[in-house]
Amino acid sequence: MKKSLVIISTVLMLSTFTGFASAAPDSTRIAPTQSETSTDSREISLFDVSHVGYHSFQSSFHANIHAGKSLDVHVKNDGPGTVYMTLVRDGKNYAVDIPISAGQQKTETIKVFGGFISEKWKVFINNKDGHNMDIQVKAKQY
Repeated sequence: MKKSLVIISTVLMLSTFTGFASAAPDSTRIAPTQSETSTDSREISLFDVSHVGYHSFQSSFHANIHAGKSLDVHVKNDGPGTVYMTLVRDGKNYAVDIPISAGQQKTETIKVFGGFISEKWKVFINNKDGHNMDIQVKAKQY
């Protein structure tokens, strides 16, 4: 009984670490990854994506409380204008329109309060003037 519960728990935990990247068709550099980093075995990289294009960026992922109590969403803006990051947790706005000026970067650190399985997160990045975005977006849990 205990052994099957451990196996089921492990499978559920591993299946929740999925990162999805969705970007516009004109994006040229998309390289989503999902792996443990080499600097800290407790740190999980949920995704690491570059996005170039006129259309907004969106990605969904799960944060599992068993993988760590902190979550970082980092955006680096290499484009010519301000971009705005919105974070949604379990279908409800968590943070809306966080501005990131051209040449700047921003890391939003969040405490994970997920239940037994996970919290579902979405990150949206857009601009308000239609300029061509050039951003790097990373999420990690630790």
